[in-house]
Order: sequence, then structure tokens, then C-alpha cells
Amino acid sequence: MALLEPFLKKKVLVLTADGRNIIGILRGTDQTTNVILEKCEERVFSDEGIEVIPLGVHLIKGDDVAVIGEVDEELDRNLNLKETIAEPLKPIVH
Repeated sequence: MALLEPFLKKKVLVLTADGRNIIGILRGTDQTTNVILEKCEERVFSDEGIEVIPLGVHLIKGDDVAVIGEVDEELDRNLNLKETIAEPLKPIVH
């Protein structure tokens, strides 16, 4: 919890173990790294641009969290998601 405390109430990106890319406002976390995001969306990468799927409030189990990082909101606002083309992330293999 203490490591993520500086990110509370800030926009973060969570990469999950299965390759999902989820962005939202970090509202809470616990000792097992379960995270609660609000105003949340999933960004699905493809060769046709990035599809944005609204999720609202979302709970991600700690076991599914691979990476959490703060989003530069100005840079994020200036991204053209429809023209950004990328391969989907592959799941993490343990």
C-alpha cells in the first residue's frame, strides 16, 4: 500500500498479467495490491487503432497486476488513439 500511496487520486495505467491495458483514477489499494480504479477505461491495441472500452469503477485483483504507473495527463490528452497502431500485448508467462 505504501508504495502506491503517492498515486492515490491520480490517473494511472495498469498492465495486467493477461496483457490488458487499463487506465483510471486510483481510488484505493491494499496489502495484496488489489486496486480500485474509477473513471476507468480499457485500451485495446490493434492494427486498426486503439479501441477504448469504458469500464467505470473497476477492481483489479493484485495477482493480475503486472505494472502500475502514473499517466502524464497532458501527453495522454494529445494522443491520437485512432491513428496509433500496435500489436496487442501478450500475456505474461511465469
